[in-house]
Amino acid sequence: MSIWGALIGAGTQVLGGIMDKKKSDAQADVAERNAEAMQKEAEYQRFRTEVQIKRNTRYLNALLGSQRAAYAKSGVQVDTGTALQIAISSAEQSAEDAELIRQEGEFNVQRALAGVNMYNQQSQDIAKQGMIQMGSTILTGAWDFAKNL
Repeated sequence: MSIWGALIGAGTQVLGGIMDKKKSDAQADVAERNAEAMQKEAEYQRFRTEVQIKRNTRYLNALLGSQRAAYAKSGVQVDTGTALQIAISSAEQSAEDAELIRQEGEFNVQRALAGVNMYNQQSQDIAKQGMIQMGSTILTGAWDFAKNL
């Protein structure tokens, strides 16, 4: 093989290595954007959970208020007996609902944060693989060039 052929072959390998690196950089950027999206998802889940718990609390307050009003209108004493037991039961159910909302929200946050970690790791792995692939391709070109001298 002529020196020109060897140079062209080596140049092609170098160009291929650079293209491999650019491809892996683009893939790593996608993984980083996915990690950012998952981080936003985690923040949204935290916010959503807080809103749902506040709504649950407002609903309980409205329910207790309407129960008291209905009992008072009927002449029932609201601080004792069945009326009090119903109010306590409503409050307990609301507390259970709030805990379920909190647990579901925390699960969703943890799932999103796991996605953040996965995409961050994927981005780092892709970047390393790109460097290794580029180096390997360039070294192969250099080896082929040296063999053909």
